[in-house]
Amino acid sequence: MSERGRKRERKPVNLWLSFLILAAIGITADQFTKWIVFRSFAVNFQGRVDIIQSFLSISPCWNTGGVFGVFQGHSSFFTVLAVFSLIVVGWLSWSWMRHSPGPSVWVSLSAILAGAVGNLIDRIYFGPVRDFIDVHIGSYSWPTFNLADAFITVGAISLALSMIAKQPAEKVETRD
Repeated sequence: MSERGRKRERKPVNLWLSFLILAAIGITADQFTKWIVFRSFAVNFQGRVDIIQSFLSISPCWNTGGVFGVFQGHSSFFTVLAVFSLIVVGWLSWSWMRHSPGPSVWVSLSAILAGAVGNLIDRIYFGPVRDFIDVHIGSYSWPTFNLADAFITVGAISLALSMIAKQPAEKVETRD
């Protein structure tokens, strides 16, 4: 087999490996930050710790709803939704990566996968999800979230932008 043929065979394996490693890093970062914050606050609970005065705080809470705390009290529904999301992301990853998408697509899918798995781990072990990042400006406060929520949001926005950017331009027919 020629050198060029071997490179073609390795590309899907390298792409999948990169995809899985990136997702594993995201899952690890999410779970590690939750563990650190909730372990620290369990020992010395102070309610809220300002990181950047009047903008960013660490404020641990239990989220029984969805991303950014929407639909509180529906933990079972969101567990099923997370499993469904993993199936969809897995299928999309498998089908799109066969066609060698650009890095923005597989990085986006890795981020979504990492976020979905990170929050699913919490739902399986604890029921609710551990949130702790509190962004606020003056009296306005964004719903408390975690790294998994951020990965899902950034991944979905990035994926949508990648898909919009890859839309083929309309062909204009010209007459000679």
